[in-house]
Order: sequence, then C-alpha cells, then structure tokens
Amino acid sequence: MLKLTNVFAGYGGGDVLKGVDLEVEKGSLTCIVGPNGAGKSTVLRMISGLLKPRGGTVTFDGQSIVGMTAPHILQLGIAQIPQEHTKTLVQVFETIRQMHRAGTTVLLVEQNVRAGLAIATYGVVMESGRVRMQGPAGQVREDPEMGHLFFGGTLSGA
Repeated sequence: MLKLTNVFAGYGGGDVLKGVDLEVEKGSLTCIVGPNGAGKSTVLRMISGLLKPRGGTVTFDGQSIVGMTAPHILQLGIAQIPQEHTKTLVQVFETIRQMHRAGTTVLLVEQNVRAGLAIATYGVVMESGRVRMQGPAGQVREDPEMGHLFFGGTLSGA
C-alpha cells in the first residue's frame, strides 16, 4: 500500500532520513517508534507532501507520490491527524483501535513505545534517520535490543 524505498530527506543542507525502507501494508496498524531526532516526524512530513525527499521512492498503491502537493495526497486517502491535546492517551488509542477495526490502515508515530507497540500489528524502530528494527509489533516490543535503544544506548550494529 505505502512504500518508502531508500529515502533520503531533510531540511536545509542535511539529511534527517538516511536510506529509509518502510512498508505499511493495507489493513495494518503500523507504529513507528524511536528516540527524539530519529526521523519519525520527517517521515510523516514527507509522506504528507510537506517535504520532498532528496532521493529514493515513495509510492502509494503502486503510484509515486513524490512531488505531489499535500492536497493531492490527501485526495488519495493519506491524512495526517495530529493528537488532540484535550484527549488522554487512552482516548486517542481507543479512537485509533476503532479506526483500525473499521478497516482503516493506520501509520502511527508514538513516543510511548510500549503503548504504541501494544496496539500495533507491526512495529518499526527508527534511530538516527534509519530503520533499525521492524517486524510484528509483539516481537519488536519484546526484543532485548529495545532496552538498549530506549534506556541509554543504541541498537547493536548501529
């Protein structure tokens, strides 16, 4: 459904995303987690048409969306919905669960790693502009390397 291949993107003269490969399968609830500065928000800005990648491809249902305007991308069915600060995390997650149960494909970026991966079907861990780990959400959540990333270190091989 949504596929990023070898994507480089950033602001000014530097790249925040450094060769990102990511797929969001139709019907999934995919959650991207990672420390501050990992590139999570940059991925969303690029998918939404607010930032053009310097390299790589971004496709939605097999069609390139690189260079499309944000309104055109919205017409394709890709929407970015920011969290309402008036809702609790529980209310936000319940809304996301309801959307997913109704058949909506969801790409979630969440700071609360355990909570985000608990409701997701697929998990993606980003660090320093790269995808460092991905797989079924439960498997990612329980991986011992997660402790290294979120409690004072980096993933092995980083």
